[in-house]
Amino acid sequence: MEIASLWFDVDASSVEPPTVTREQVLPLGSLTWENFERLCFRLAHRGGNVEDARIYGERGQAQEGIDLYVRRATGDYATWQCKRYQEIKATDIKSAVTKFLEGDWAARTKLFRLAVASSLNATELVEEIERQRTRCGGVNITFEPLDRNRLSLMLKDHPDLVDDFFGRSWVEAFNGPEAAANLSGRKLSLEQKLNARNFVQILYETHFRTIDGGIPAAAPIFRGAVLPMQVFDRYVEPAIELVESIIEQGQSPIVRPENGAQDAVQGGPATGFFRREITTKLSLSAGLATSDRFLLLGGAGFGKSAALRVVLHSLLNDGGRFPALAKSWGQRLPLLLPFGFLAHHFAENGTPTVEGALKAWLMVLGARNEVLTLLEEMIGDERLLLLVDGLDEWQNREAAATALTALTTYVQTRRLPLFATSRPLGFDRISDFGPDWKRANLLPLTTSQQREFASYWFRHFHEAEAALDTTALGQAVTRDATEFANNLSEDPALSDLGGIPLLLSVMIYLRLMGRVLPRSRLAALEELIKALLEDQPRRRAQAAMQRADQSVVRSRRIRHGIEYLAYCIHQEPNSIILPNERDGTVERLLPYQF
Repeated sequence: MEIASLWFDVDASSVEPPTVTREQVLPLGSLTWENFERLCFRLAHRGGNVEDARIYGERGQAQEGIDLYVRRATGDYATWQCKRYQEIKATDIKSAVTKFLEGDWAARTKLFRLAVASSLNATELVEEIERQRTRCGGVNITFEPLDRNRLSLMLKDHPDLVDDFFGRSWVEAFNGPEAAANLSGRKLSLEQKLNARNFVQILYETHFRTIDGGIPAAAPIFRGAVLPMQVFDRYVEPAIELVESIIEQGQSPIVRPENGAQDAVQGGPATGFFRREITTKLSLSAGLATSDRFLLLGGAGFGKSAALRVVLHSLLNDGGRFPALAKSWGQRLPLLLPFGFLAHHFAENGTPTVEGALKAWLMVLGARNEVLTLLEEMIGDERLLLLVDGLDEWQNREAAATALTALTTYVQTRRLPLFATSRPLGFDRISDFGPDWKRANLLPLTTSQQREFASYWFRHFHEAEAALDTTALGQAVTRDATEFANNLSEDPALSDLGGIPLLLSVMIYLRLMGRVLPRSRLAALEELIKALLEDQPRRRAQAAMQRADQSVVRSRRIRHGIEYLAYCIHQEPNSIILPNERDGTVERLLPYQF
């Protein structure tokens, strides 16, 4: 054989490839006890027929021998005790079961699971398990121990949970390369995801602190003396009216010819399909958790932007404020984007994209260069959740319509959830979403909610004064909030306006300045009009990082139009003007003011 031939391939090798054994057991013991409990909680949610699952108790509380419970659709309960022991003894198993059986939950439980991070294969442990199984069976409870082998077997079917708690390399080694490839839409590793959430939280909290410190604290008379109060520290969750449309078949109205001689449709009335709306009242967070596509509608000052800011803050923190949202979207990476910024991006760029607008928005918020690369990866992650504020806020109608089409296409093709807000009439001018969207109207704050909202501000100002102890502070807040609510209720018109958070903030501001409602009714109305027509548009423009010039000019024109309409109404008998006459009055003013 010539030496030169040795450098060439002759035939395929007959040697079998090496056997790579897939990992069969996960390193559960390396998790912190919080993450081990969190993993058990998430795994419990994946069980069949689950209606709800919750952690039971907090540190320092008596937990009746359980760490979490699962309510099943059948009405019975499964309870879990989670022990991240590196080693476990037979006495530990007996003690865990004894503590459970002596607690109140034993009477409600059909299945009791003891989850441990170590192995339960030792003979003495197996013998103890069987004794405790018999003991539980005597009171009609099934005892099911879950050690690292059983938990690992269960997690074979949940590569996303393995990815969340152990990382992508463990998915590939434990669940297999195909399972890891199916998670390719998750651009961020667990560490990157946590870092991205932290960076986004800092960016938005800084932004919110700048643009929304609350009307009373931001007023010139108090500026510098009272610290701003973050929106999530003063937020009162409102109720919403969920509107769902259904199709029904029924009789259509009888159509008659113009002469009215006989029915145009022979043989009786025709049947047809009609749309009927069904409304359901529920809390804001409960409504948002019901759909991947949600449109929240409300008039000016109803708190649409505040709702999205508080939702974002809750999801970027522990989610404890809105458990329903945490359950549905706790694993998501939320980003809030003003629609005005998106529409402007589409109007000013030759080849605009939604991703390009998101990147530009993060840069405007002040993301550092070393952070931008990570956040750009976040934008491409399939776990993104988009919150879009103000679909009615745009200056170029064509650009707005194009931006909205691009936005809906973007979330549909990537299967991303989208929560959006708008004023009803402004949104109707550019689009109408399809039946896969849920729509809801923000409802005014109730009397008790108004009192709660006022209490936050009275407490904030009393704490700024720093002259009261804890007991006296509570008494002063209760006194001031009650007095304010009573004064407001004396004037039905002002009381109704108090249901709108923006206007309620203005009235609280007046009360903090010493003006008593309703004796200061005219001053209150002037401040309310100013808040709606001047301050609110300016704040909205600032929140979207847009110029406020056009908003201010437009607000002045609207004010002149309202003043002229009010003047015309007072010229009419009984101060009544019909809707068609109202429209004509405003149209006559258009050539001069608009």
